[in-house]
Amino acid sequence: MVPSAFRSILVVIFVVLIGSSTTSAQPPCDPGFVKLTQEFSAPVPGGGCCTITVVFCYQLEGTTLRIVTHTVTVPADCPLVVGPGLFNWLRKKIVYRLSQGGILPSIPNCPGSALLTVETSVSSCYARTLSDVPDGPVNIYNPCGTSVCTKRCAVCLSTSDTDPCSDPANEPMLQYVGCQNIVAPCEPDTSKPDCIYNTCDSN
Repeated sequence: MVPSAFRSILVVIFVVLIGSSTTSAQPPCDPGFVKLTQEFSAPVPGGGCCTITVVFCYQLEGTTLRIVTHTVTVPADCPLVVGPGLFNWLRKKIVYRLSQGGILPSIPNCPGSALLTVETSVSSCYARTLSDVPDGPVNIYNPCGTSVCTKRCAVCLSTSDTDPCSDPANEPMLQYVGCQNIVAPCEPDTSKPDCIYNTCDSN
């Protein structure tokens, strides 16, 4: 017979393990998409940079690149504002990162544009949870809304707008050309009180 106190400890451990696996579970990609988890050094208000972790899925089909952004993890002591500005920045950095990895054809300097259509989508609402990890507490932002914000654009590389947080420093920033936007700003859902972070640009 297992002592009742020992059984209670086992139950607690089991519940903790189940809970941690649930919070760390990542959303699946749609069929045909590839999932990547990458770190980015993001600029913060007032200067400086924070290293954030982003989970996204991508699909290159002919000359169309589709990207869906999922989980964003930010150190709890980072003053980064999670909103449309961050997601617009991520749209540019993810495509640039894929182009540097040889996944995409080369992207020319502006005013030329690549023979590539980039379609980026993100849930219009995100929810935040605070989690402890070995390196310290982090805020984990997960999509929670039912609406999706989408941009469909051509792309080129700016010769003047660079990224001060990149390594190597001052990587060129991607620019979008001739965009078609589906705008669906976050509308808080009373049944999901934490689902309040708008990621959708107003234009």
